[in-house]
Amino acid sequence: MKLLITRPLDESKQLAIKLEKWGLEIVIEPLINIQPTGEKYTPIYTTTPVIVTSKNALTHLANPQDYINNPIYCVGSATAAKLQQNDFNIAAWYQNIEQLKANNKFTNAIYLSADYVTDTLDNYISKRVVIYKSKAINNISNQALQADAALFYSTRTAQIFANLAANYNLGHMQAISISNKVADELKNLPLKANLVAVQPTHNAVIDLLKQII
Repeated sequence: MKLLITRPLDESKQLAIKLEKWGLEIVIEPLINIQPTGEKYTPIYTTTPVIVTSKNALTHLANPQDYINNPIYCVGSATAAKLQQNDFNIAAWYQNIEQLKANNKFTNAIYLSADYVTDTLDNYISKRVVIYKSKAINNISNQALQADAALFYSTRTAQIFANLAANYNLGHMQAISISNKVADELKNLPLKANLVAVQPTHNAVIDLLKQII
């Protein structure tokens, strides 16, 4: 089976090493290029909540030492793992932004984010710091389009793929998305299957992949 991985390059390479052991032919095709902005902002108070919804914001954070004591509210298991590895103060982690919003009422948080986000969390924050820009690629390779299965972890990458692949026959491809919201971006493509993980986690995506191999 030929598998398309659409994550940023470093993440795709790490995942490919694991999946190649399963006998899969891996096609790495990052759909966005990440460009750090170098923007810095230092919280005035160590009690100010900080929101992080992508581990890329942590990877490219220019001044991580300025946030080490603040309570961090994060989205995604990968983000939580990155925070733990670097000894940040995790106040809570959630599977998606909707859970974060439902469980918190603060209005003064600092949001460490990409330039493109599906929810700007305006009612919850007092400051948004754009840590990196995510630039969409302009074309997609034949190798990617020929994949038997593809993994999608964000609405942005799903949107980009849907736009680039709109005029191609994808009746051979099974898409595996981390959430219904991501899968919705692919619904108009003529896919063999548009599958959704039972939970919005990386492990659930991989479990679903195992089922179709």
